[in-house]
Amino acid sequence: MPSIDPPQVGLHMFRWLRSLVGSAPTAPVEPESPLISEATLRADDTQEINLSQSTIKVASVWEVADQYIVDNPAQTPFGVHALIMAGATNLMGHSELQEVCQKIQQHGLPDPINPTLRRELTAEELFDLLEWMNVNNIPQEHFRDEPSLMNMIRLFRS
Repeated sequence: MPSIDPPQVGLHMFRWLRSLVGSAPTAPVEPESPLISEATLRADDTQEINLSQSTIKVASVWEVADQYIVDNPAQTPFGVHALIMAGATNLMGHSELQEVCQKIQQHGLPDPINPTLRRELTAEELFDLLEWMNVNNIPQEHFRDEPSLMNMIRLFRS
């Protein structure tokens, strides 16, 4: 059985971790074939996301709920916008978003998700809507009334 030099084992074993945290490898490494043909993805027709410069942020349910409560100690009509500002788009998915809303309600505040959005969107769509709103910098004025919300949902779905 051929022996493997320990530094090379670590180099290849944790390459995926280094790509996430951005630290440079200790020795030159030949790039593997990319899953995407270019270093960029098209988010829409006007905006490009550079994969080599983007940072993956992951937030915990507790972090988002705590930040929401600190920023909004009383009821707010802009709960969805406040969720985005608290980091809800850094959660791992719709189930964690539901947990955040439950924790906020357990603290005595109302559900931050507008009833119109709960009625019109599935849980998966709701999380996708928050991400879409964050990427497109949708201002909180779009939450002022039901017609504005319905228009925003139409834009999101188109």
